[in-house]
Amino acid sequence: CEARRWHPNKGYHMCTNDFDYPPIWDTPEYEDQYLFESLTECCKAMFGTPTCEYVDECNTETPTISPTQSPTICDERMRWHPDEGFTVCTNSMNYPPDWNNPENEEIYFYDSLKECCDGVFGSMQCPFVDDCAPTATPTQSPTSCPERTTWHH
Repeated sequence: CEARRWHPNKGYHMCTNDFDYPPIWDTPEYEDQYLFESLTECCKAMFGTPTCEYVDECNTETPTISPTQSPTICDERMRWHPDEGFTVCTNSMNYPPDWNNPENEEIYFYDSLKECCDGVFGSMQCPFVDDCAPTATPTQSPTSCPERTTWHH
């Protein structure tokens, strides 16, 4: 298991160390974005928090998804969307009511923070507010530079 690296699962809603990921992630231009040496690194890079749901393929006990907690309102409504000013991605319940219309849901709502960042900002990382995190304060990723509006790799 030492050779296994942590990465987001296919749905981008948890980290895992299985081998079920696109082969292109093993290439130099993608591995730093998707493959990590530790669970903590994966959680921070993918979800902006040091802990997240995960599946550890190296766990020899009965596999379970961790953490195993009762579902909360956050688990039930964890849909990411831009804020009304399109300045951050968030999972808050604060958005225009017409975004709930079936024709608008596909435009404004995403299943993961990564999908929201990519869809709204065209980047795998972006400023976000996680209402389900212990502290719901805006997190900039990377730190904002008012004089620049485009990020380059």
